[in-house]
Amino acid sequence: MSYLKLKEVAELFGVSEKTVYRLRRKGTLPAVKIGGQWRFDRREIDSYLQARNRRQSCPLPSSGGGLSLSEALLAGGIFYHIPGRSLQEVLKNAIEHIYLSPKNEQEKLIKAIIFREGLCTTAVGGGIALPHPRHPASFNFAHSTVSLCFLEEELELEAMDGRPVDKLFFVFGRSEQEHLQLLKLLANTLHQAVFRRLLERAAGRLEILRCLQELEGRACPGGSCPAPGGSETSVEGKRVGNES
Repeated sequence: MSYLKLKEVAELFGVSEKTVYRLRRKGTLPAVKIGGQWRFDRREIDSYLQARNRRQSCPLPSSGGGLSLSEALLAGGIFYHIPGRSLQEVLKNAIEHIYLSPKNEQEKLIKAIIFREGLCTTAVGGGIALPHPRHPASFNFAHSTVSLCFLEEELELEAMDGRPVDKLFFVFGRSEQEHLQLLKLLANTLHQAVFRRLLERAAGRLEILRCLQELEGRACPGGSCPAPGGSETSVEGKRVGNES
């Protein structure tokens, strides 16, 4: 079995060693201690990189030539138990999973999201917020994505219904037009009771994606969209792209 050092993994991902260590601590990157030093299974790292590349190269088809929310969410990922007691802490922990770029780029994105939140809350009620930068095109995102994060602790973001936020949809459009399209798609989908019920119980990744596909009028892989009380349980850890 071949292992990589912490520094080698950081170089492969193009991030700091501190970021790799945090991903290991959260279970995103499994590792073992050998001689008192953390070592990463090369096969696990290769699989993680391949899954990330598939998501980043994933096209976003939909009827009518527009974007598909389910494909955008598949590309962006669904994450559980994101820690943090403040917006700054939550964003820092979430962006480490969502935006695998150098630390200075992550910090730039976090600042842009906080600035946008300061102009007007993105909380839409029901414990949901839609954080995003005001000018997403300035970040040169390779693809338009949506990422869903379920939080460990609630955040007070001054929602109209007064309810604290425990679910974040990060919307990153590669252009202003696609950014607005995704926000519109997401806003319309959040009016669907069946989808909101899945969010309330932090349903599993496949269940959420299948429901979105059915709402979009597309065939669901492996069968129809599970009912809100379906048997699939909530899951934590890696992105949906790593789930079999």
